[in-house]
This record gives sequence, structure tokens and C-alpha cells, in this order.
Amino acid sequence: MIKREKIQQGILYTFTLLGIISPIAMFSIIPIVRADNINPGVYSPDAKPYGFTFPDWSEKWWRWLVSSPESVNPTKDDTGKNCGMNQNDPNVWYLTGAGSGTITRTCPIPAGKAILFQPAGNECSYAENPSLKTEPELRACAIAGDQVSSIHVSVDGRTIQDLQHYIVQTPLFNMTFPQNNLFGAPAGNTQGVSHAYLTFLQPLPLGDHEIHFDQVTLGNPETGTGNYAYDVTYHLKVK
Repeated sequence: MIKREKIQQGILYTFTLLGIISPIAMFSIIPIVRADNINPGVYSPDAKPYGFTFPDWSEKWWRWLVSSPESVNPTKDDTGKNCGMNQNDPNVWYLTGAGSGTITRTCPIPAGKAILFQPAGNECSYAENPSLKTEPELRACAIAGDQVSSIHVSVDGRTIQDLQHYIVQTPLFNMTFPQNNLFGAPAGNTQGVSHAYLTFLQPLPLGDHEIHFDQVTLGNPETGTGNYAYDVTYHLKVK
């Protein structure tokens, strides 16, 4: 779920989430959209949560991820102090992984929010890759950097099945890099393309919850990346 150029080699990725949801959730407006029939509580890739398609939501996730400078970006946060950065969507709360290492974060989030994260993925933009001139070239770059060799996601101990079913490719989309951004790209507006695994959970019920995912990605000589993985734990307090 993080740019391949930023990943160090040989780190295992797991992701754990604990949540407590307050009664305020019952007053939240939750659209009636189909959950995946093979994974209850997970939005189906052909659903349109809150009126947007999965590619739309992948674009929104990337815009959120790159919107914060590296110094305060949630990806670089090893405690959870920055998990609320730019969480401006009224319906969805975004989670992210880490550049490297084993990280534990503790974050409060509002009740009634759906939870969106990309346990693996890659994007390529014109700003980061000035030698690429066309959308097909960007797409090939994004796919080449997202060659996952193993990936697992579970919610409250229940494994999410058929993760290949949740791979999302976006069309060309607009994004803006701030100064001193996470990927070291020139600041300003650009366009990019993403290839990613997207996990989109419906708002969780009252109580404690655990989300776990791990992924290992093999290196690609064309993109200059080595083998890598992450290890991230979130303790969420939903209230």
C-alpha cells in the first residue's frame, strides 16, 4: 500500500486493529449497499459505498496519503499521533502502513465510519516518473511495483477470502504533492495511476475488533525494488 521505492527489504507486514464503538454510531447515516457475500462486513468491489466506485475510493485514499508532508505523514508515524491528519471524509476513515519496521499505533476514530486501507498497492505519477509520458506507461509502472507474492487479511479472526477479487486499477487521476512530501516528488499538481488491493470495511459494531493483514512483495528489476514486507499494529478506539 506504500510506494515501492520507499520500502526496505525483508520486513514482515502485519496490521492489527482494535476498536470500541460508541452508541453514537446508531445515529450515523450508513448507505444501503451490498456487502460481499463471501466476506460479510466487507464492501463488494462492484458496490458503490457512499456513491463512489472502488476505483474512486482508491484515488481518494492516495490523495489522502500524499496530502501530508513526510514529517507528519501517518505512514511515518510510529505511535499514532498523526493518524487524524487530513481525515476529512464524513463517512470513511483511512488507515495506512509504514515505510519499514514494526510499528504500533494507537488512534481514536469517530463511531459510524467505514474503514478503508490498501494492504498492498503502488501508484506511479508523472511527477515521480518524468520519463513516463502516457497513461499506459504509468499503468505498467504501477503494476510492476505491485507484484505481491503472499497477502492475508483477517477481521476479528475471520480471514477475508479471495483477495485477488479486491484488486483495483484506477484510471488516470489528479493528485497534489505538498512540499517535502512522502515520495520526494516535486511539489504541485500531477496525474497518476494506481494498482492496489483495497479493503473496505463497513462500520464496525459496538465492541472490540481486531484487523490483521500481512503481505510480502517480490522485488522487480525493472522498478529497482527488492523483496519487502511490513509489520504494523493499530489499536483503534472508536467513539
